[in-house]
Amino acid sequence: MKRYTLKDLLQYHVGSHTEFQQDHFITGRASRTVYGQFKQALRELYKRVRGNTDFGYTVESLEIDVMELAARVTARKHPNSYDLMRDELTLKKKKRDLEQANLSLLDNKRELVRFWQQACILFEKLEMDMPLTPDRLRDLDESMWVERAKELMALDFMVHNRISKGTLELIMCLPKYQRMNLIKLTKDVDALYQWYENEDHGHFTQELSYIKPMLKKHITELLS
Repeated sequence: MKRYTLKDLLQYHVGSHTEFQQDHFITGRASRTVYGQFKQALRELYKRVRGNTDFGYTVESLEIDVMELAARVTARKHPNSYDLMRDELTLKKKKRDLEQANLSLLDNKRELVRFWQQACILFEKLEMDMPLTPDRLRDLDESMWVERAKELMALDFMVHNRISKGTLELIMCLPKYQRMNLIKLTKDVDALYQWYENEDHGHFTQELSYIKPMLKKHITELLS
């Protein structure tokens, strides 16, 4: 068997989410509605924007530490050899930390770009129908929760053949007319199964294939 070095193997290690995970298991999984996925993309985007700033500060701080320690080690004005050795060791650690911080910053930027792409596509889909007025946002939010309750109902029947306590509590929190519509679905479980199996919630994945190069370049330029 061929022997591989650590470098050969670790080049394939991914310390952050893959684009497939971001699309299908984070934003896509969050909701079956465009609005729900848009909200999730914004949540993730907000975290990465904050992370981009925080990682940037960490990198700058470590760069200062490395320069300061390197200058001290080069000057060799330590009271004794032990202090010099400590500074040399600390310098090695800081350089390693700086390398890791830069990698984390790059990973964060890559995830930021993907969630930004998702948010742009989903926002365009929402505005395609009509402007996002306060009234429409309230309607979209209500629809998102109704769809969530409906999805949980389908899963409950598929797994337990009945509605769970948690799903029923969620349904009872909805407006009365929405509760009645959902309860009617319990009399036609086959239709509920069919809805769950056929409903397509990939509201942005197809568009990513052609919007990615153009938008990614634009976003990367803004971040640089």
